[in-house]
Amino acid sequence: MIFEYILNGTGWADVKLKINGCECVFNPSYVSEPLGDLVESLLQMIPGFISEDELKTDVTFYWDEEPTIVRWNFIRQGSELKIKVTTYDDDLSNYKVKLNELCNFNAFVSEVVRSLEKMLSKHGIVGYKETWSGHDFPISGYLKLKHYIDGNNKYPIKTLDGYETSDLSNEISTLASLGSQIS
Repeated sequence: MIFEYILNGTGWADVKLKINGCECVFNPSYVSEPLGDLVESLLQMIPGFISEDELKTDVTFYWDEEPTIVRWNFIRQGSELKIKVTTYDDDLSNYKVKLNELCNFNAFVSEVVRSLEKMLSKHGIVGYKETWSGHDFPISGYLKLKHYIDGNNKYPIKTLDGYETSDLSNEISTLASLGSQIS
């Protein structure tokens, strides 16, 4: 399995997905928020990362390739994830299923995390925003997915004086470890 998300200029990305020998390439633009939508969709499927009443087994989101629209549908079936990707022309009448494959959920999340780490190591948080045309890197989503893959449990959030808090030193340590990976 391969998932690569590479910024290729201001507001554009090259995305490659390969599952079970089926390979497709996408070029989402800044008109949508493709990386953030992908990360948030995965988080919505992980028990303990959102409230139980918001937990989903079926999530759909869209990427804009100008003029093509890419529809992603994730269906989680236990430890498996069915990924169906369909592209549409402007008028939505002409569509093509680009990918319809089943894979291991954790393996896919690991690939997404690996790609996020490569992007952070290359661009940094501020550099990502500048390159992606003003949209922020989904840093909290990355930290949650990284924690899930490393420990397969709920991200440590505490309530202090009625507010949700996280351990900033742990978050900085996670980010700092990326810097040591590129040295």
